[in-house]
Amino acid sequence: MSAEDREQAVLAVARRALKLPDSPSAIGASLPPLRFDAVLRAPANPAFAAGDEFAMDLMRDFALCRLFSPKDGRP
Repeated sequence: MSAEDREQAVLAVARRALKLPDSPSAIGASLPPLRFDAVLRAPANPAFAAGDEFAMDLMRDFALCRLFSPKDGRP
């Protein structure tokens, strides 16, 4: 899996955590490696969850920072 695929999957989970209207679903093939690396985890209660969750608050914070940072690096 490429770094770009991993980034897009993590950003999709971050968008879903914020309940943004344009939240794409995470790519299914990218989820198992991210679970193995302890970035994501399966939801505690799948009946009430929309999908995988961040394994740690720190991972969620990094993903949200990346989501809100501009692409060109300028504020």
